[in-house]
Amino acid sequence: MSRTCLLLTLVCALQPAVAQEPKNTSAGDKADAAQVLAIIDSVVEHHIDPPTRHHLVHEFCKTLSGQYGLARNISKARSDDDLRRLIEEAAASKSAKQATNAITQVFVRLPVPVGLSSVDNHKVNIQVAENRYVGTGIQLAMKPKPVMVKVFEDGPAHKVGALDGDIIESIDGDSTDGLGIMDVITKLRGPAGSKVQVTLRQATASNSRQYTITRGLVPLRTIEKPIYADDDKLAYLKFTSIGASAVHELRKIASELRSSTEHLVFDFRDLNNHNLHHAKLLASALLDDRPLGAILQNGKVTPIQSEPGSLLESMQITVVVGSRTSGTPEWIAMALLANRRASLYGQATAGSAFVTRSLPAADGIVAEIPVGYLQSLKGTTLVGPASARSLNPTVFGMTATANRPVAELQQRPNSHQVHPNISSGGLVESGSPKDLMKHLAKLPDIRTQLHEAAAQ
Repeated sequence: MSRTCLLLTLVCALQPAVAQEPKNTSAGDKADAAQVLAIIDSVVEHHIDPPTRHHLVHEFCKTLSGQYGLARNISKARSDDDLRRLIEEAAASKSAKQATNAITQVFVRLPVPVGLSSVDNHKVNIQVAENRYVGTGIQLAMKPKPVMVKVFEDGPAHKVGALDGDIIESIDGDSTDGLGIMDVITKLRGPAGSKVQVTLRQATASNSRQYTITRGLVPLRTIEKPIYADDDKLAYLKFTSIGASAVHELRKIASELRSSTEHLVFDFRDLNNHNLHHAKLLASALLDDRPLGAILQNGKVTPIQSEPGSLLESMQITVVVGSRTSGTPEWIAMALLANRRASLYGQATAGSAFVTRSLPAADGIVAEIPVGYLQSLKGTTLVGPASARSLNPTVFGMTATANRPVAELQQRPNSHQVHPNISSGGLVESGSPKDLMKHLAKLPDIRTQLHEAAAQ
């Protein structure tokens, strides 16, 4: 899930003017029915394919209370007061945290899902996407004590000597025993220039180490350093996210590639992104003044075009995708494929090529609401079950973006549009870079295929 693991995004409690996880289930910790309804109304107003208010209220009440047979009563509701009363009845004796979980489940189950976060965590999301996140520079997990699963290179924690796998024994002199993950995050967060003292220990070590970390800018790479095949002809690039710095990083990598490198592998398998602006920047950097597709928004289709100039023009490119590839990365891969700029390798993608907007949903709560569908050059929208409307790399060329079975396409082979997938099972989902490169080195250059087809 890439950077969302770093953020450990807090799902906010549905209680008046509060955007933090509840710590108890006292009377002051009850869900606010008016706030639930406000969140539902925000989704209904802005969602590209909105469900009805009554449907969402019904699903919320059913999920929260576990009761069925509510549809008749909800269908009779004629006013906001009626709907609030039904929500209050369902929420009786339930905590705000339970209500939060219920509405989150309802939104996640939508065909085109909605996400919720607190205002504070939304700000962190923006900072990370723009590569200006301020913090200690760690990825955190509870096992059961807090553990630095990853210490980001050149970040504040890395600079003082923190290591991957370090257990956090104490923060500012206070033991971490009994703390929840959000308690730990709150203690570690702070403004740039502020300091936090941590006591760390490796799992196999008997002695602990103390460090004072000065919070600051955490440089987050969107593209990991290249891994080269033995002959240097092929280089593997793992994309961890698509953010504001992706093009800058790719330009730097392009200037430092080894002289014998001819073939680049872009690994999109773990990319999940729905920010159109960042996606356009990356696609435009790889395609010289070419059509990228379109966006369907508010019933209007708007074409999207890349800017003049492109990177890596002399390179053969293969994009690796899989079932976790979701959102704008599907669209970028589709644009590269449609413009014959890259071949595809892997398995069918998630079928979630939509874009979102961050909108205030209620006091202290921000909703990530789908507001547009991304389309291919032929008008195909990659939203739906993987088997029907996803990007399927078994087929190379424009036909790969059509929502037709692969078998149908292969009955009408074309030397430059149809190519069998040479992947094998789990290799695509979890194969190491070296294993992937051994297979991908066998793929012909799609540009060569086009040249040969034209010559015939």
